[in-house]
Amino acid sequence: MSDHPGDYPELANINHFVGSRCMSPTRHLLMLCSVFSGMFSVGTLADTVESPASKHETAANCQPFENTQPICLFRNPEDLAVLPGKKVLIVSEYMNGVHPGALAFYNIAKQQRRLAFSGGDAKKPVEYWGASSCTEPPGKAFSPHGIDLSQRRDGRWQLLVVQHGGRESVEFFEVTGTGEDWQLLWRGCAIAPQNAKLNAVAAGGNDE
Repeated sequence: MSDHPGDYPELANINHFVGSRCMSPTRHLLMLCSVFSGMFSVGTLADTVESPASKHETAANCQPFENTQPICLFRNPEDLAVLPGKKVLIVSEYMNGVHPGALAFYNIAKQQRRLAFSGGDAKKPVEYWGASSCTEPPGKAFSPHGIDLSQRRDGRWQLLVVQHGGRESVEFFEVTGTGEDWQLLWRGCAIAPQNAKLNAVAAGGNDE
């Protein structure tokens, strides 16, 4: 998750929040917790392939609780970043190689999810970022894990995404747009060393 100053709203009253449901996820339920303007929002989602008992548990956890409002729109949300303007989140949906995952935009005010990227849809870019040896976009097995949003030296926004589906890699995306209208452009990747298992990622200097 990105840790750049100014990218995230300030977390308030976090001790109360952590003491609630956010610290009690089930095997098929992941709580995605974030704060905007002093108000908590919680995204929760169960795996769509689950038992009747876990579906019942998911429905129960989608009910409002004290000062939290569950958002049950995502499949296995793993990491998030707040886009410039703080109106939209980008969320990684990590399916652990069992099913294809995705990157999704979340409009905070409208409480709407919109698909940002799924594997097999990207075209080869004119301009490549990442390793020169990586020229093929991720395939349909695309499964994003940790992400990091940073601003490149030329002012453009870069999203790094740990990816496990079909290959172990860090994928490079350019984030374009403003306000509530954003797009992701695949720009390249860096393949992980053999037998490596990646999790989190953070941008370094020199647009790396």
